[in-house]
Amino acid sequence: MTATVTKLQTKIKLVPQPKLKSKAMVQKLNRQAVSSYAIGVVALIMTGLSLDDLSQGVTMITGEHGWHSIAMALGIDCAYNSLEIAGICCATVAAWNKVSRFVKIGLGLTMGSSALLNALAFQSHADGLLWKLAAGAMGLAIPALIYILTRVATTLYIDATATK
Repeated sequence: MTATVTKLQTKIKLVPQPKLKSKAMVQKLNRQAVSSYAIGVVALIMTGLSLDDLSQGVTMITGEHGWHSIAMALGIDCAYNSLEIAGICCATVAAWNKVSRFVKIGLGLTMGSSALLNALAFQSHADGLLWKLAAGAMGLAIPALIYILTRVATTLYIDATATK
């Protein structure tokens, strides 16, 4: 009778485990997430202000009152907010290559429209050339501020939740 002996493997391959975050790091990430919410709320408030001014600007140009001007204002501001978030959240290079041109063009058009309509509405309530210029500059700044706030809030949130 012949016996066959098979040697058993004695080494076990270990699967690397993800490093556990320290309690301090988890607290920092939670604070970062909460700060992203706060910044997002400020961006929403600024968007609400912008919507009212956009609606006034559309009414001034078209003479259309009511839901038409409100719908146009919503379309403009929601479009550029959505486009800037899409630009940040695009997960793959292939997807970004397909949509980047449209995102950039859309952002330029919608932010430009928003800025001009905000400036028009702001300056319409001012008296004197100097105050009209100052009010117009404030109107132009609103979409830029919303863009910056949304970009910062989204980036902070993605970073805080991706590393937990």
